[in-house]
Amino acid sequence: NVAEKRDKMTALAQVLPAFDANAELAEKRITVKDAAGPEREVIFHLLRQAGAVTGIAGECSTARGYGGRINLLVGLTGEGKIRAIVVLEHRETPGLGAALLERKNRMTLSDVFRAGNQANAAKHLPSCAYLDQYNDKGLENFVHDKAEKAAAETNAVSGATKTNWSEGEKNQEQSKAGGKVNAVSGATITSRAVADAVQSLAAAYTAHREELLKQ
Repeated sequence: NVAEKRDKMTALAQVLPAFDANAELAEKRITVKDAAGPEREVIFHLLRQAGAVTGIAGECSTARGYGGRINLLVGLTGEGKIRAIVVLEHRETPGLGAALLERKNRMTLSDVFRAGNQANAAKHLPSCAYLDQYNDKGLENFVHDKAEKAAAETNAVSGATKTNWSEGEKNQEQSKAGGKVNAVSGATITSRAVADAVQSLAAAYTAHREELLKQ
């Protein structure tokens, strides 16, 4: 679908570091096994320039939204900190749930390059009070059980990688040493659903960081 690909590239331009026409985007798919539910796939988009990985974006989802599935695209720094989160798809009802996820005045891909400076795309990403709480927080803060993560079993499965992890405590908006992300009153289901998706990304990234960053 041409429109979906265009929207995906627009979102990638917003959450990744600067890249030009010579950059390469590769995908790495990792399957996360949630002990409390079905397996979920996390798609990592690896930005390579001059042979080096210069950016990573993780595409993750949850079915625990008030209206069902929520798909996120999360831009990461080389140190595993969150640069920005963009919602690719959701079915939350209008009002607090939907407003929690929306960034107004979204830039299109043509807007990004018309400005002549894609490096500033993330800086011009419209604000979103809830999602922006995640910015600059390390993904390790969203892994429920660090001991289990360290002992995670990984197996090659049809070109993907499977990681076993535990859902852990239900207080999903609370992170660890990196501070916390506060749920929004009146939209706690949506808040916790976003946290659930980020936790699946965190589990996949922390278990496979070296593999993802391998040149």
